[in-house]
Amino acid sequence: MRVLVPTDYSEGSSFALAFASEQPGADILVLHVATSLDPSEQARLDAWISSAGIRARGLIRLGHAPEVIAETAVEEGCESIILHEGKFGFLGMGSTSKRVVGRSRVPVQVLRDDHPKHPLEMNLHAADV
Repeated sequence: MRVLVPTDYSEGSSFALAFASEQPGADILVLHVATSLDPSEQARLDAWISSAGIRARGLIRLGHAPEVIAETAVEEGCESIILHEGKFGFLGMGSTSKRVVGRSRVPVQVLRDDHPKHPLEMNLHAADV
């Protein structure tokens, strides 16, 4: 099962990566969405993954994070997206998390600080695929 874990290098992203690594048989793809091309970004992402001690493939894409995350999940054949709720906002999620849920064609697991082992299963569009 391939899962996509978006990262902004935050503590919440580390939490999501650790959760993904606990899923049996998970093939983890870690995505960082950048706003500009920086040649050192892939090395930074690879170091972040390595420091977590988790086997995963890192991918850098450019663009608007919610759109790129949703598109990448489909393009890479991911069965789900695992992300942290982010900074609180509407529906208890940050704006990026909320927008990923709204755009994603695959199920999204949103990890919450108050229930770390029981993510919200968000699947607004996956049935349309």
